[in-house]
Amino acid sequence: MAVKDKIPDYFDELVTALLDEYGDGGVSYSRNYNDSPPSFPHIYFKRLDSSDALPTLSGISKGMNNSIEINAYHNEGIAKAEDFAMFVRRTMTDEIGLRCTYFNQVDNVSDKKIIRYVMRFQTLSTETE
Repeated sequence: MAVKDKIPDYFDELVTALLDEYGDGGVSYSRNYNDSPPSFPHIYFKRLDSSDALPTLSGISKGMNNSIEINAYHNEGIAKAEDFAMFVRRTMTDEIGLRCTYFNQVDNVSDKKIIRYVMRFQTLSTETE
């Protein structure tokens, strides 16, 4: 049995939480990079690493390291941007169960009116397919 790739599930769970909180049309999201998000608030969800973990002596992997980066964009001021980023962080850690390893506001060089937060999350997946 192979270890299940959970990253698409994490994306779906985050999108469901965002839609529940902000409504359909109240948030945009993507797994494909776009330097001009279609609307705000917006998240860009990116896989960083899904390397094998917990190998057995016979060479069979019993786990997968999952690393994710999420960029959260908002254009209605720092308070709303911070609230949006914190909602994403809480969803990923408290509801989905990943560990946050990085959370920081980053300058958005292309448009100073857009506030961007970068977050990184990690987890070890041992669920098999």
